[in-house]
Amino acid sequence: MPFVENCFEIFRQKFTNPIDAKKGNEHNGLVSRHLSSKKANLGNKSNSPLFIYKRIAAKFGSKSINQKERALFPENCFSPYLSASEIPFIGLNSFEKNLITNLLGVFTKLTLITGEDEFIAAGLKTFIKKANQIEEEIFELLEGQSSIPPCVCLSGFFQNYGIGTNKDYELAFKRYRFAADLGNVFAQTQTGYCYRQGLGIKANLEKSLEYIQKSAVNGEIHGQLNLAYYYFKGYGVLKDEHKAFQIYQKAAETKYPGALRSLAVCYRNGFGVPLDETRAFQLYKESAEGGNPTSKNDLGWSYLNNLGTRKDLLKAVFWFRKAALDESKCGAFNTARCYQGGLGVPLDLHKAIRYYSKGNKYRPYTCDQALKILFKTIEAT
Repeated sequence: MPFVENCFEIFRQKFTNPIDAKKGNEHNGLVSRHLSSKKANLGNKSNSPLFIYKRIAAKFGSKSINQKERALFPENCFSPYLSASEIPFIGLNSFEKNLITNLLGVFTKLTLITGEDEFIAAGLKTFIKKANQIEEEIFELLEGQSSIPPCVCLSGFFQNYGIGTNKDYELAFKRYRFAADLGNVFAQTQTGYCYRQGLGIKANLEKSLEYIQKSAVNGEIHGQLNLAYYYFKGYGVLKDEHKAFQIYQKAAETKYPGALRSLAVCYRNGFGVPLDETRAFQLYKESAEGGNPTSKNDLGWSYLNNLGTRKDLLKAVFWFRKAALDESKCGAFNTARCYQGGLGVPLDLHKAIRYYSKGNKYRPYTCDQALKILFKTIEAT
């Protein structure tokens, strides 16, 4: 994922030790997480919000810190995790503090970009891998911060999706609820979701709505999107598509990609508002350019099927491939279809097989059937 690559590069630049790199240590130039804070030499200056933003601006050649930071890293990307010195970590050295701080920042940003847990989980795994760390050890570090709500929430997410530990919905729920009751807004959203789906706890729409409303009132974007969905479906409230649309519209004012996509879906399908393909296309484009993997696939679909814009096969396959690169199952499937049919790209059955196989990991039935048909086609030629 491009965003994760950017975050890791900033992290790498902060912690690369040229001497260790020459010696070829086990972390490929990254300061060992077991080194003392003195050796790591990470003073408060390097951890300050202004310093981080200046590094971001310098990396991307921005003359205006605010402009570039707003474009690539929303103002609360790392907030309230801007500085490791601001979080009361327990028993961690400087490297470990900054590693967890950066991981919390990536987690926060991914929730704003996608709001879809499978992409958030994939992004976290990518960051950990690129930082040359071990998922199990990261999970242990998070478990040791049992009094810090954002760490408890993130450890719950790890348990929910089997990152560095076995999947355990019941324990994940308990961690979410603990962090939620201490005021962590993302944990409030996740707790509400667990109550709705019956994950780790008996399904309870009344309790689900209670936590979702808390999250929404506290300004958590996914709490707002979930509340809109509850009005759209009539979960615990009277069904009201127009009210759902109004909440989606308000959330989209933040310009966060996940919120923009939700509003695009309303315009494309006429949910609570007259159907408007052109407006839907504009919102999908803005969301896709902001990094949302599902919107990238939706944008490709718009170009492929002349929805709100002129048909453009080259742009369609371009966005399908970008979605596939971000682990979108639909993006991989649609890219494979383009290569199989020569849509916007030269016909290439080998690449079609590769993308169907990639999609098969996430969308087994559809891709598996397509692969069987494709193999029969190849055998017949």
